[in-house]
Amino acid sequence: FFDIKIQTIAKMIHELLAACLVASSYGISNTIYIDAVHGKDSNSGGQSDPFQTPQRAQQEIRAAAGSLPAGGITVIVNDGHYDLSEGPLNLTAQDSGTIASPVVWQAAAGSSPVFAAGKVLNTSNAQLVKRADGTVLVKIDLRAQGISDYGRIIANNGLGNCPTGGIRTPDRGRMELFVNGESLVLARYPNVNMTTGYWQWNNIVSVQSSATEFTYAEDRVATWQNQTEDLWLWGYWAFDWADSIVKVASIDTTKKMFTINSTTPPTYEFKPKARWLGFNILSELDQTDEYFIDRHAGVLYYLAADTAAAANNELVVSQAVSSLWMDAVSNVRFDGINFGYCRGTGVSVRNSANVTITNADIRNVGGNGASISACTNVSMTASNVLNAGCHGVSVTCGSTTTLEAGNCRLESTSVSHVARFTRTYNPTLAWSGAGNTFTNNTFSNSPHAGILGGGNNCLFQQNHIHDVCYEVDDSGAFYTGRTWTKRGNIIRYNHFESVRTRVPVFLGSPSVQAIYFDDQMSGFEVYNNTFKDCQAGVFVGGGRAHHIKFNTFESCDTAIHFDDRGLTWQTSYCQPNGTFDQELQAVNYLEPPYLTAYPELENIYGQRPCYPTLNQVADNHACACTHLFDYSVPQLVSWDNVLVNNTNVTAPGCVSGPARELPSKRTRTRPISDIESEPWRHRPIELLEAKRTWHEHEL
Repeated sequence: FFDIKIQTIAKMIHELLAACLVASSYGISNTIYIDAVHGKDSNSGGQSDPFQTPQRAQQEIRAAAGSLPAGGITVIVNDGHYDLSEGPLNLTAQDSGTIASPVVWQAAAGSSPVFAAGKVLNTSNAQLVKRADGTVLVKIDLRAQGISDYGRIIANNGLGNCPTGGIRTPDRGRMELFVNGESLVLARYPNVNMTTGYWQWNNIVSVQSSATEFTYAEDRVATWQNQTEDLWLWGYWAFDWADSIVKVASIDTTKKMFTINSTTPPTYEFKPKARWLGFNILSELDQTDEYFIDRHAGVLYYLAADTAAAANNELVVSQAVSSLWMDAVSNVRFDGINFGYCRGTGVSVRNSANVTITNADIRNVGGNGASISACTNVSMTASNVLNAGCHGVSVTCGSTTTLEAGNCRLESTSVSHVARFTRTYNPTLAWSGAGNTFTNNTFSNSPHAGILGGGNNCLFQQNHIHDVCYEVDDSGAFYTGRTWTKRGNIIRYNHFESVRTRVPVFLGSPSVQAIYFDDQMSGFEVYNNTFKDCQAGVFVGGGRAHHIKFNTFESCDTAIHFDDRGLTWQTSYCQPNGTFDQELQAVNYLEPPYLTAYPELENIYGQRPCYPTLNQVADNHACACTHLFDYSVPQLVSWDNVLVNNTNVTAPGCVSGPARELPSKRTRTRPISDIESEPWRHRPIELLEAKRTWHEHEL
């Protein structure tokens, strides 16, 4: 016994000495310091002699792989602009921690470092160019600053396609200009309305060829005739819920007709009255939110608000595709680090587990702000995502086949001003998978949907969704649809506000909804939400088995909408062997885990399969809404729906009562950046207290 114990102790001492020897050999410490301004990668990485780049810190972490010091490694990131213009900080399994010894990338106290995929321009040699109309452009020679990749505009054919390059492809997509932390748009006509922020549009007069030719009314287009080499048109060509861009081949100024390059057809065919605008046009550079890049000459132009102070402006052009890329990483945390100025996705986390992004600002990106996919236990908290070209945040965790939960979280985060490169189907939050949670977030300023996707057993609670769907029709602040397999989701204690079409549409009716269950979507729990100033509160498009209870509606056109599309124009979806049945068969819905999780599916084809049936709508209260319901209540009741104790008070000055309070309500751990706060420069980001906090009466 004693021999065995002595041998065990000797082995432990040997392993400890070996670990110490390895640590001594590689200089492994619990803390590594980096400083973009004062550091050098030839330094030791200590507090007084920090490294300069995150990649050098990464080398130290990799040297410790398999023998991380007790308590893990923390990289202290001092203030500054960390230049990742040649490529992102790319983390793999070698950069992982363990549960007991995590790897933490931590902003130094009081600092706000930026992992920037863009290049800061030297403005000391900028030239001022006075045009015939008296306007003065700022001209910068990019080539003289060592920049040769000016990017290109990529067509976005297909619904929601994000026209950016990829980290694993040589094409890095469109280069953008950011002035004093603000994103600009390529020179265009009509201009963005500087007061409202809404985009403005022209209209097609007539269509000569459904994919290549249409006429216009605007005389000024004649001035574009010698600028067609890289001239593009953006439009809602056939529907006011689907946009795409097309490249101009030629302009016939006599006929006032565009001919479109056949390699960039519209997603849907051109229709008269459709909205369009022209962009990437130097002669239209006439507003301070615009820029233009002459890719042949390697020259950048923009219109400064104050030309006398133009040399003091901070200019950044996006270069690398991403700022942070993680694949197969575990037990890593980023705290207080900011990311941006990239041509693609700002932060990407794939195939990873136990990863946290917290207290981050992710902004000014050409693709998605943040993407979390095929992960487990990954969270983003207390952060701010702003000015994404496509999605704000995308979360795909867990399995819709096995119903295994992903346990990913988005919490106490503000996501705003998205879809700059593709206007539709690029929401503030895109979601799929199973078993994920989205709580206490603010989603705002999206031209199309606010929250869009589909999955199983996900929770959406205490979110504030406002000022979305303003540029389209037939969309939703929370949109999901067209399946019977995606079930078990809960929408509770959220506040929906200002969900209306604000920009004129011409190909459909201006109708958008706060919660949109499209095309017979079924099986959601919707309770204790508030809806204010929405065209429609809850829209049930032929669906079944929804529970809609204890919600309040104020100043909505229609509080709750029902229709019977499964009995009229959409019967093919819900019939045996139809679209829904094929999807149910694909997940073996008559066997576990689906049969166990959703026993109501077992007899779905014996319970009026194409009817809007088995819905429970109770204890909902409306104030000053035009309609409580816009469908026959007796008819709905005859189809085995339960509708009880729902009221609408239309008297002037009425105030809808509060929804019931959520027990053990969470609060924000960090103030959310106000979208109108100080521009993002390389100094500490000003964080303002949120204008809206969650009080009981607001729930």
